[in-house]
Amino acid sequence: MCTSTPTYGTGKEAGNEKGYLVGMSVCYPKPGSMKIDDGETVTVESIYKNEFLPAVMGDMHFYLADQLSYEA
Repeated sequence: MCTSTPTYGTGKEAGNEKGYLVGMSVCYPKPGSMKIDDGETVTVESIYKNEFLPAVMGDMHFYLADQLSYEA
């Protein structure tokens, strides 16, 4: 559907800690390109570097909307 890519810090200041994940790009599927049916399972995949990480934190947001058509 879409891909969100990471941004890693390069400095020492707060919010830009070298080697740590400091941001993710947004991911907006093309409107109308997908439909999630009621009760359908949605799978989210995350891939990490294959190395020791002292801490891994996850933060994920999903925004869903129904577009309903009403006949007059």
